[in-house]
Amino acid sequence: MYLCPPQINQKHSNSTETIIQDDKVMLDCTVKANPAPMYTWDHLKEKNSSSVLKSSALSLGNYTCTTTNTLGRDSKVFIVRDGCPILLSPLDVVVEYGASFSVNCSYSATHQFGLSWDGFDGTVEESEEIFRFVDKATDWETNLTCYMSSNETQCSQDLPITIYKTPDSVFISTVNHRGPMMEGQQYELQCDVHNVAPVQNLTVKWYKGQTLLHQTNFTDTIKTPVNETVTLLIGPDRADDGAQYWCEAELDLGAEGPQPHPTNSSKPLSIAVYC
Repeated sequence: MYLCPPQINQKHSNSTETIIQDDKVMLDCTVKANPAPMYTWDHLKEKNSSSVLKSSALSLGNYTCTTTNTLGRDSKVFIVRDGCPILLSPLDVVVEYGASFSVNCSYSATHQFGLSWDGFDGTVEESEEIFRFVDKATDWETNLTCYMSSNETQCSQDLPITIYKTPDSVFISTVNHRGPMMEGQQYELQCDVHNVAPVQNLTVKWYKGQTLLHQTNFTDTIKTPVNETVTLLIGPDRADDGAQYWCEAELDLGAEGPQPHPTNSSKPLSIAVYC
């Protein structure tokens, strides 16, 4: 009679395996051993002598399976987690229109998975990470998704991409008025920002000299370049004679964007005020 100690059948030498919680995914600790082994699971609230557990019936955490017979023992740790173990680096991309960027997709699970990028050639690579390089970011609707798949499960992670463009020009003018201004009257200034994206990251600021007077933000989610016009009402007095007004377009693209924030300013508009 052939006798052998328990030895867990593993595709990899690592004694830890990450399991994505799913109805179809099992924690399989089955071994071939003689005499027949006993199975014990740590972390379970109740004792279970089965060699296979359904991941969807378990809480999240680490499960250690130990199999024992009179000749020896073996064990393996299963890490049950929800969500997708895909790791993107960087987590999101902020890139100027026409510039290049690169991204790496990997996963934290110990089981071997296939990785692929939607938005490229669709090739599935049996690798722990895949790298992609985009030579020119010129498609405003660029979307990239990394997929991880095996026979048991599939999940994906979207890569947020923000393509930005600084304005072609920023111009300040008066509305329906030329020449000196009268004290006590109201006048309207206009700031035109041409060809900027994305507008939801744009702030238009008004200044008198170095003093910030007002700022305007935008909520439109359009990704392509737009033109924006912002106005400001002023009521100058004699002290404002010779004052210089100007406006500035600033793109705040978050922590992943350029620092300091890209800004474009108009030329100053000098006003004359009389009684």
